[in-house]
Amino acid sequence: MIFEQVKLYNFGIYQGEHIVDLNVTDYKKPVVLFGGLNGGGKTTFLDSFQLALYGKNAKCSNRGKLSYSDYLKQAINRYSDDKTASVSLSFRHTQRTQTKRYEVIRSWEMNSNKEITDKIQVLINGELDKFLTENWTDFVSEFIPHSMSELFFFDGEKIEDLADPIRSAHFLKTGIEALLGLELFSQLSKDLNNQKRRRQERNLDKTASEKVEVLKNKKMLLEENLLTIEANIQKTLDEQNKLSTELKEIEIQMQHSGANLLDDVEKIKLEREATESKLKAIDHNLIKLAAGALPLAIANSLMYETKTQAILEIEAKSFENAQQHIKIQNNELLNRLSELQGNDITKQVESLLDSIYQNSRSNLDQEQYLNINPIIFDFAETSIESEKSESLVLLSQKQDLKETLALLDKKLDTVPDSESVKEQIKAKGRVEATIDHYKALLNDLMENMAQCKCQLHDNEARLDATLIQQNTEDFESQRNKQVAEHLVEMKDIIDGFKTKLIQENISKLETRISNKFRALGRKSELISKINIHPVSFKLTLLGIDSKEIDSKRLSAGERQLLSVAILWALAELSGKEIPTIIDTPMGRLDGQHRTKLIENYLPEAAEQVILLSTDEEIAGKYYQKLKHSIAKEYHISYEESAKTSTITEGYFGESA
Repeated sequence: MIFEQVKLYNFGIYQGEHIVDLNVTDYKKPVVLFGGLNGGGKTTFLDSFQLALYGKNAKCSNRGKLSYSDYLKQAINRYSDDKTASVSLSFRHTQRTQTKRYEVIRSWEMNSNKEITDKIQVLINGELDKFLTENWTDFVSEFIPHSMSELFFFDGEKIEDLADPIRSAHFLKTGIEALLGLELFSQLSKDLNNQKRRRQERNLDKTASEKVEVLKNKKMLLEENLLTIEANIQKTLDEQNKLSTELKEIEIQMQHSGANLLDDVEKIKLEREATESKLKAIDHNLIKLAAGALPLAIANSLMYETKTQAILEIEAKSFENAQQHIKIQNNELLNRLSELQGNDITKQVESLLDSIYQNSRSNLDQEQYLNINPIIFDFAETSIESEKSESLVLLSQKQDLKETLALLDKKLDTVPDSESVKEQIKAKGRVEATIDHYKALLNDLMENMAQCKCQLHDNEARLDATLIQQNTEDFESQRNKQVAEHLVEMKDIIDGFKTKLIQENISKLETRISNKFRALGRKSELISKINIHPVSFKLTLLGIDSKEIDSKRLSAGERQLLSVAILWALAELSGKEIPTIIDTPMGRLDGQHRTKLIENYLPEAAEQVILLSTDEEIAGKYYQKLKHSIAKEYHISYEESAKTSTITEGYFGESA
């Protein structure tokens, strides 16, 4: 499945029509990268996919407790005179060897009474399909089941909580049941159990019937209570998500005002002192180099001339020393010639030897004023080159440190006084306290759910025991009893198959999550194994000593990567070729964790990966590392004059 195009019309912050080409054809380039500042419309763009596919069941970011009609009402661009809006999503899907192109168009309008009417149209290969249009809510599960949508569409900053054992247990249970289609098994098991009891109830006497009726009423109350608890759990999770969004908005405001730096002032000051110390150390080393051979580098030509002069002086001296021995030999030669050949030949040879001497001497006629060995210049040149290289490294380090120092000074300058931002700090504290409250409430609800399930199980056992004990022995009752026993056997087979299926897939999931976390984690050796309980679905981290590790020991970045590993493993285990869309992919990750995510996850997450990044996430070296995997790039920006966000080709100034 590949998303090919999305169209927005008057949706949220997007006024008018906006068409974006998402199609990717090269499996080596699966990434479609969107860049935009906070508040520019990235999350609204992500919401458009959810809304187009799931309508009233969409998990949109800013819906909160709004009814579907109220959400659609506030989703119409408020600056547009046209009070109609729509989102359209086109995608292709290949089944076996046949590829079809689908377009889901969801539109709505507000009438004069401010009432909302909405409609959906589904086209296949450009033609309206009435059957799909009428049954899209059911049919969409063939592509992306609603319960699995969070595996493929998620916010990088909000998934950190999945590392929490309680939150992950609820998510893993939902994910595994959706992946394996266990809802069908559960419903079939429940239907068989109901049939068995109907058969058994036909054989009861009055007293037993009354007892069974009491147990059935209790069962009904417990099931209602369980549904209420599960609804409250979902409500609590929704509130947590809403508060997380609110906290994120407050943190963005605090970043703009500098309030987020108040807690880090001492840390920034210590970092500044450390940077200044490193600068002083570098200056000290540069001074030492300046006291050595390095300054001679500025007289390089003079050194060359001096070395040449010293070599010439050495050659001249060597010539004079050699001439002393040559003269002795020449005189001996002349004496012997004189004895053998006479004076005329001797004088000619003597003249010739003198001419050779004079020519050689004129070539080496060199003023002697240095009187030094040129080899010392070789040592000097080696020292100069070595110190020159060392100084260049130090100067580069000094420049980096000066830039770091300037950045730290800028941070300190932007730190406001606590009085001017106290309301923001209080607001953040209130939201964080409320989040903690909901976390505690979630823990209580999970415990209540476990207790309610235990009570249901006990009540079921008592009900079964009563039905078995009170059955009569006539032919009809015997037949009912046999049918009931066969139904029990069928139920046991189904439950056993379901349990085995869960265990097998949990084992695979444990291995996949561990492998994915190792691929992403900087300290992956910290966790040697991950266990998932087959009933409660609680996730347990084990260290190299096989002892349990509290997830709170992990940093925020490590928890986010563990959450990514869970999502990645579940998505991969599903076997569904579904695009992955990630808002704020880097979240709170540091540099090394970002590199792991860029290199090992984002290009491999799916056949199509849509990323919605700020300018502080996928930028600089991270952008360059991802560049080879990018098929398309877009920039989302808000234009104040036009009162709309726009989507243009290119990524924060990079060419498309």
